[in-house]
Amino acid sequence: MNYKQLNITFLNKNFPLTLSPVPAWRAIIGLFLIIILCLLIGAAPILIFLFPLGSLAIGLFLYQRYPILYVGFTWWMWFLTPLIRRLIDYKCGYTTPFPQELAVLLVTSISLVTLVLHFPKIYNRDGLPLRYVLRLYFMVF
Repeated sequence: MNYKQLNITFLNKNFPLTLSPVPAWRAIIGLFLIIILCLLIGAAPILIFLFPLGSLAIGLFLYQRYPILYVGFTWWMWFLTPLIRRLIDYKCGYTTPFPQELAVLLVTSISLVTLVLHFPKIYNRDGLPLRYVLRLYFMVF
């Protein structure tokens, strides 16, 4: 595949910068452009349900095709979701059941699939810390 490459020069060294998985970056940038557009035109109530569903769809797409970008997307969701919630609240008033906060949990919970699939192997071989955590969790609850 031939991707466009941006070269950044710093201290006489050339650093290539590429957005190599183009479909993934188009999806991520598209979601945030839709968010900005809805906030600018005053359609913030649409974002209350569109933001969690869109982020879940992009999270599933990234988890299946670009796992490394999925991890980065999940981290950025943890940082940006409170900001997006405050912007939605500013535009359309405070909403008590805040479904836009669910976006982070939905995107993060996608990775539970990996834990469930590999749980027996992890638990038997390298799962000593996992055993302790699960025992403490079930002792408390």
